[in-house]
Amino acid sequence: MVNGKATIVLDPILADIIVVNDENPIRVFCTPVAMPYFNGVTIMKQTQNSIEILELNGGNHSGKLQYQLVAKPKTNFGEGRFPQAPGPSFLKADKEPIAAKAANNPQDGRNVYRWPSDHEVYKYNPEDLVNIGDVIPAGPNAGKIKLGVGKYGVAVPVEKTKK
Repeated sequence: MVNGKATIVLDPILADIIVVNDENPIRVFCTPVAMPYFNGVTIMKQTQNSIEILELNGGNHSGKLQYQLVAKPKTNFGEGRFPQAPGPSFLKADKEPIAAKAANNPQDGRNVYRWPSDHEVYKYNPEDLVNIGDVIPAGPNAGKIKLGVGKYGVAVPVEKTKK
């Protein structure tokens, strides 16, 4: 915010997937940072790509505003970029109510998108990051205990005591 005015320019990806009109305005929640006598803001103008805000009561503060935006997505419930999650595990896919199924759901309703794990995205081996005796957090040996390089077990072996 500069001299009581600010313009929030929306990311083009966000602007492309939301609806902005008189029936569906963007809601803006602002928190001033280190401006103890700040007067609050009002939205002066909003478009599909930006929001202009003005400090109330002729305020002319300059500083940082943290903000959160709430907007209506272009798609309706369950018709977005990702398929709707399946119902409870005890409910068979063919018994789910039709109203709970979205147009973009897979045929069987159970093959939902799987987010790749960090180690897959960033291409590292989680086993290299743990010490011997630690539980491996991810990957093909997830949940096993690292016993050594390339050696895994479900428990730490007990050493034999010498007599």
